Amino acid sequence: MPATLPKKPAKFGIKVDSHAADHRCERRYAIPRGMKLQIKTPSEDRPAQAELRDISRSGVGLILQQIIPPGTSVTFPFGSNMIFAQVRYCYPAGSEFAAGVVIREILAENGAVYPTLNA
Repeated sequence: MPATLPKKPAKFGIKVDSHAADHRCERRYAIPRGMKLQIKTPSEDRPAQAELRDISRSGVGLILQQIIPPGTSVTFPFGSNMIFAQVRYCYPAGSEFAAGVVIREILAENGAVYPTLNA
């Protein structure tokens, strides 16, 4: 029988994330106080309230008041741009939901279309 090493307990104050490892290729930039947004989905008449928590060139992390199923297309304003995106994941986070959204297209105020943010 092979010997197993005992697991060391985590040091005090370290939070362990129980979700899958982060495999992003791009750096995320945290939005410490968050930024309020209104997310529109094709199936909802009213926009859903959201808080932008982090951003990268190709995606955003959101805190939502309601669940939005993975695969759902969403749109939201970001400055003078309109972001067209798709929900990758959405899971409970306390009384709210944490969502990861991949940017599909950005429509600039001047009508130009871009594939990512220039973060």
